[in-house]
Amino acid sequence: MVPLGIEDLREHAARPDGAITYVRFSSESVSLPAPPRFAFGVVTSDTNARFYSETHIWETGLYTARGLEVFGDYLLARGDVLLRCKELFLHDGQLATVLRSHAVITVPPRILEEPGQCVMLVGPGYEIYGHWLVDFLPKLHLLRMGGHDLASLKFLIPSSTPEFGTRWLEFLGIRPAQLIRYEPFFDRVRVEQLLIPTVVRTNSRVSPVFAAAVGGLKELMPHAGGDRPAYPSRIFISRAKANRHARWLNNRERIETMAQESGFTIVHPEHMTLLEQMQLFAGAREIIGEYGSALHGSIFAPAGTVVCALRGTKSPVAGFLQSAIGDALQQPTGYVFGETQDDPLESFTVDEADFQLCLRLLESAEFSATFRRPIACARSLRATAP
Repeated sequence: MVPLGIEDLREHAARPDGAITYVRFSSESVSLPAPPRFAFGVVTSDTNARFYSETHIWETGLYTARGLEVFGDYLLARGDVLLRCKELFLHDGQLATVLRSHAVITVPPRILEEPGQCVMLVGPGYEIYGHWLVDFLPKLHLLRMGGHDLASLKFLIPSSTPEFGTRWLEFLGIRPAQLIRYEPFFDRVRVEQLLIPTVVRTNSRVSPVFAAAVGGLKELMPHAGGDRPAYPSRIFISRAKANRHARWLNNRERIETMAQESGFTIVHPEHMTLLEQMQLFAGAREIIGEYGSALHGSIFAPAGTVVCALRGTKSPVAGFLQSAIGDALQQPTGYVFGETQDDPLESFTVDEADFQLCLRLLESAEFSATFRRPIACARSLRATAP
């Protein structure tokens, strides 16, 4: 049965029946984002307007619900009502898109009864690697903030979850036996008690608990014994072997050659184990890369690491989340903007002269002495606590 109405999850949590409760960990706020530490290439007024329009930071928290049903990839229903929640990236447009895909299903759903406590961890974008790093894995920290022992919980996982998602959970100590898999189009999972942590970011901004959540992930990670491999301190994250063509860097070969000539090592994280990726970023002090999922691995780099993102000026898809990550983790972050081509894949070209100026800046003693210092916190415009 497809739900007939859409209501707000927060409103259900405010009802006196106690079926859904909510604990807040950080309040909603509005502030100006900290500016990039450096920028090369053509920075248009549209680019500036988009960057500084990201002023809202949603609150973070943890819902606990009895009797909710999960269907689709990540939708929540109570009876015949579908529940929206902006802090889960579940808005009316997103829900309508998923419901349209379910409208063609004529087979009655299989009802799965799941006892005990289960976690709804995934949400929109779970097919994309970077969303696991910044959206889903940090939710484990919110569960711990709520007093839950991760080892005692079960996690609902759509059958279409990419292998890297389940590998990450296992890497962080979640056993395969804790994963409850279901078919998004044919199953409805009725959970005795469902734990629903919010995301810890709002589009291109991150919440005040983001840095602590990243620290919590590092605590969960295994540490290999013996001698650690020596990884380079200056790395260039390449998308050449990532099998993704969106936001394609047209002159990648030449840009990578320039980076190598300046002392950077070209790396392809997708061909490394998770432990190797973590150690790679942990040993980095300067990171250059095309804006995207792999570059978000900078969350495992130490404070003071410089991050430079290459991206097209006019890309309507890629936001500026890397800046928020850098601000939260005290990693000076900047950009080299290239001209976006007029094609559906938003390919772009970085001017070699602009990239050379960036390389010179990173090599300068003045940069090392000045730009590695943490930038001051963004000025708060107002704050609300609903």
